[in-house]
Amino acid sequence: MARFELPPALCEWSDAMIDSVASVRLLVTGGTGMTGQWCLHYLNDLATKAGTEVHVLLLTRRPQTETVEHIKALGHLTVLPITINDLRDTMRDFRPSHIWHFSADTSSGSERQLEGLRRADLDIARLILEAVSSQSSSTHFLYTSSGAVYGRNRQSSTPVTESHPVNSIGTPNLDPYDTVKLETEQLLVNGGGVPGLTTGICRLFAFVGPLVPTNTHFAIGNFLGNAARGEPIVMKSMGNDVRSWLYCADLARYLVSLTFLTRNYVVNVGSRESFSIREAAYLVSRIAGVSVSQEPVPIGDTLPTYYLPDISHLDRLVSLNSLVPLETAIQTTLDWLRDRRQ
Repeated sequence: MARFELPPALCEWSDAMIDSVASVRLLVTGGTGMTGQWCLHYLNDLATKAGTEVHVLLLTRRPQTETVEHIKALGHLTVLPITINDLRDTMRDFRPSHIWHFSADTSSGSERQLEGLRRADLDIARLILEAVSSQSSSTHFLYTSSGAVYGRNRQSSTPVTESHPVNSIGTPNLDPYDTVKLETEQLLVNGGGVPGLTTGICRLFAFVGPLVPTNTHFAIGNFLGNAARGEPIVMKSMGNDVRSWLYCADLARYLVSLTFLTRNYVVNVGSRESFSIREAAYLVSRIAGVSVSQEPVPIGDTLPTYYLPDISHLDRLVSLNSLVPLETAIQTTLDWLRDRRQ
């Protein structure tokens, strides 16, 4: 399998979406990241089924990379890579009907990183709003925020709903990534004050699938990275924390479907299946045929935290059938990682 090739998009699209996709003119930021690649892959599948082409402006820092070339090769997308310096002038002529704003690194860090995250996320959102404000046509702006806006170390096992209070900007020790997501949400809520603009704020939780990082702070990604290399899975905690992982293909199906809801909404996107980190480690271990190694952990590292979305609102907005179970998602991801190593 080629380095950036994803598993085939196997899904059914509604007649309304097939009929509507021909009129889409899409601006996408973060299109070369995990979420962006998956969503463009599935948008191409929708356009293929509709027998049409979708025009895409791909905002990227590096227009001449293998990833960009891969995206340009998708058969039913006409992709124009642009840089931030070209954004205002190009948007004036392009006049997007839809915007996907996927930008911002998901790593945590210092104040210096905070400013970098703001440039990649909040500042670009402002520039897009300024450009869109001169359009007379309607535009839908889909923004990927994070479930972390509710708090990262919740002690309640009850899945969190969209009505749950979010963190306050300026809260002591608030992660820079969470701060920027909150700031950008505030900017965009209810159309960002731009006539004719509707905004969909999608609070993403945890995911697994091809392109998920395997060497950062994503536990299941690290487990899969170990397994793909034939190494023992390394547990760096007691593994009591509870998460729910949605397969990336289902994430893409949700986001592409939400794109066509031209009204304001805030919605959680994730899985309703919950597993402890320990359960996930041993599930990967069983599927991959490797062992689990437990590193020493501090005494008292026993109380679980929960990062679980209530997706009832998502189900009301978008009805998807045949979501991929975690075991299948792990197997598919493991196969993909092993193919890349050959």
